[in-house]
Amino acid sequence: MTTGIKDAKRIFKLQNFSKEHLFYDIWMLYEVTFKLSLSISDGIIANAMVESFVIHATLILDFLFNIKDKESDSVADDYLVDPLAWRKLSSVHRKKFDFVWQRRNKEIAHLSYERLGITPQEKLWNFVAIAREISDLVDLFIDSASKDLLSVEVINLKGIYRGNLLWRFAQNFNSAPMRNNG
Repeated sequence: MTTGIKDAKRIFKLQNFSKEHLFYDIWMLYEVTFKLSLSISDGIIANAMVESFVIHATLILDFLFNIKDKESDSVADDYLVDPLAWRKLSSVHRKKFDFVWQRRNKEIAHLSYERLGITPQEKLWNFVAIAREISDLVDLFIDSASKDLLSVEVINLKGIYRGNLLWRFAQNFNSAPMRNNG
């Protein structure tokens, strides 16, 4: 197979993946964040929304920070013009998200006895601030990616929530009104 055909297949695959899957997970994170900022009276729905938020947040963070383990894994490196520059740039941000992965593991993804020691106040998720930080990283990723490989839908997500009142509100947002009771 010639290099041109391989490149065309790779471009087609990455564009289609970003259009259907990458876009979906980023969009869901943003939409669930908006829904969580509203008053949800049904505790089951509220918990499901928090869990959805955490799943989509960590999927995006895994995509942005991880290195490909398996050939079928989709990671930011697949789309980047300069993956080494991205790793250097994004490594500055990675540590501030460690608590998201840790809380996901302790409070949502695994049955752990550590849940017993978590107070109701500690179960609150500052989802607006977390989503804002992730959206800044998504924007940075879009700036660093080859536009030939990303779908228009993903490119159009750049900055989409930056000017929104919800993000401005996040600056003084200390706790989420919803909690995970798991």
